[in-house]
Amino acid sequence: MQSNITFPSKRLMLSLFVCSVLPILLMGRSFLQSDNIFSSLVSIGFGIIFTLLCFVPFYSIKHRTRLDFSAFAKNTSQTGFFFVSSYYCMYFTVITVSFLIRFCDMFVSGVNPDADTKVIAFLILCICVYGASKGINPLSRVSIFVFAFLIIAFAVIFFGNIKSFEFAPNSTFVTPDFSNIRSNVADCLIFAFLPVIFGFNSTSTKNLSVNQPIIMTLTIFGTLALTLFFTDFVTGAYSAQQPFSVQLLSKTAYFGDMKGFDSFYLAAVTACVFVFVTAVLISVSNCIVNTSSKRTLVFVSIIAFIMFVLFVCADSNNSVKELLLNNIFLSVLNFISALLIPIIYLFVYLHRLFHYYFYYHLLLHRFY
Repeated sequence: MQSNITFPSKRLMLSLFVCSVLPILLMGRSFLQSDNIFSSLVSIGFGIIFTLLCFVPFYSIKHRTRLDFSAFAKNTSQTGFFFVSSYYCMYFTVITVSFLIRFCDMFVSGVNPDADTKVIAFLILCICVYGASKGINPLSRVSIFVFAFLIIAFAVIFFGNIKSFEFAPNSTFVTPDFSNIRSNVADCLIFAFLPVIFGFNSTSTKNLSVNQPIIMTLTIFGTLALTLFFTDFVTGAYSAQQPFSVQLLSKTAYFGDMKGFDSFYLAAVTACVFVFVTAVLISVSNCIVNTSSKRTLVFVSIIAFIMFVLFVCADSNNSVKELLLNNIFLSVLNFISALLIPIIYLFVYLHRLFHYYFYYHLLLHRFY
């Protein structure tokens, strides 16, 4: 939903950071399967470069036209806008269901084995539809409080069990090994959904600078690296025994009846999934470039229902579920959505701008 109200772009970046914490918390030890430092650093390096590269076309569109990608695409090519908007609705649906599956699996494995995943997904989507009807500005305000809580949660992760720190890498840690480099790079490329969300919500922001996406991207991958480091060397074998390795500190940290970080983790990942799904639904609503809140609510409700149907299909069919959880598949979608399509539209825009400039000067020359 488009809005005439603008807010500082730093708040949007903060919302994107909260969204990025979701895969870090949900994927845990499934990130970077190899424990080799060279493979991990190369994979993280690829992730940083690719994510920053994906920001370039969306930042250029915002800087040149003051429009988000949806409005820019509509102004550039009316005929292709229907197909592009339909594709992005599909893309946002797939990426949302992928993380909903991971979240529900976490909830069943780590919290309540008797929980019905369909009910969890349905409730999340219903609440997020309401949040999406309010727009990106209120969501960015909520993200401030979620970010503050994440600082507390990560402080518990990193420092609550610091006495158990034991840097004892095995022999493969420092020996160059790139056997799992393809899957490791695909894990790090998954964060490229962030530039897409930025591209569809940038119209409402002001005071955007080139440093903001750079700082946010470096902070995201720094958080990922720090989380993986502490997972391996602070809690060691204990974390490897957990269904979700970031539920680390229940071994030593207790707060009354609350089981330490298990409670922090559940609260943090739940807050992140609500921010993420709401941000995606707002991006979907911006595909129609419409200021009518009533029509937007109907459209977002339809997309949320499609997401729920896809979730049910994945829950019933393992082949669909495996595809949606395949990070290589998601990375390909990220490449098309965050880089290929925006670059094509930017090229068409610059090509037309060049022709207008050329014919304008040609007419001036003939007139004089």
